[in-house]
Amino acid sequence: MWRRFVGATKADHDDDNKMHRVIYTVNLRPRIEPPLPQYSFGNICRIALTAPLLGKSSSGDDEDQESCYGMVRRVREALSKVDKDVKTLQHGGEHLRVMDRLAQSSSTGEVVTSSYASLCQFPVYDIDFGWGRPTWVGLAPLPINDLMLFLDTKEAGGIEAHVTLSEEVMTKFESDPFLQRRVSMDGFGAAADSSLLRQPGLFVTKFMPKISRL
Repeated sequence: MWRRFVGATKADHDDDNKMHRVIYTVNLRPRIEPPLPQYSFGNICRIALTAPLLGKSSSGDDEDQESCYGMVRRVREALSKVDKDVKTLQHGGEHLRVMDRLAQSSSTGEVVTSSYASLCQFPVYDIDFGWGRPTWVGLAPLPINDLMLFLDTKEAGGIEAHVTLSEEVMTKFESDPFLQRRVSMDGFGAAADSSLLRQPGLFVTKFMPKISRL
């Protein structure tokens, strides 16, 4: 998905050496030492940053799996560096300074930034507020571009990717032949006809990956 995003954001005249930065949201609950109280709640997370190297694989094919392994490795390295000490959560100023630097570099066009988050393994389809379990769980409209959210499908074994992009980039992304061969809109049932899926800038797809989770 990241490689297809890179391809969709690259104009014909773009320099291949332009930096692409990946932001991955990390759930801190299982990482914090000492552990949080049993009934703690709220958004307890931080972001991991990395800048994967772009380029073709040794076979010369930028669609080859080899060309994506470096990205996966770098994300895992960034995740492993997330501070486990609960005291870092008390230093909100540090987090704000990081976000300020991200905003400045992105606004000047120095770096192409894409953000990723995963709710996989969260029991979202077990939630019942009194009117039954959900038929489908999706992403609410967000004024944020270049974001990908991953959720488990209701049926075990699949992952849904909710992608928000600008209209121009989205047109390239959803028409990518490599992506089209590997994703499907099948299986959404009634949700596939909802107005949510037709909103500009939101692309929802289902795929059955054979990869290990980060």
